[in-house]
Amino acid sequence: YQMLTGSLPFHADSMATLMYKIANENPSRASEINPRLPPEIDELIEKALAKDADARFQSGGEMAKALKECVAKIKARKSGS
Repeated sequence: YQMLTGSLPFHADSMATLMYKIANENPSRASEINPRLPPEIDELIEKALAKDADARFQSGGEMAKALKECVAKIKARKSGS
């Protein structure tokens, strides 16, 4: 998230507030912070940061596969396919 947006997903004035936000709030969509990001990236990040562990990627391999599919979608969209 931070590498793509240049920003942390959560900001707060105190550690207690920060921990509350991490546990209970969703971060802004990455493409809202960095409009150059394609919407496919938002879906990937949302899954990676899901609050429910069962909704997140269950392995590095699963995430790598999703990243490859994301890149393929972006390339296809850019080429007009």
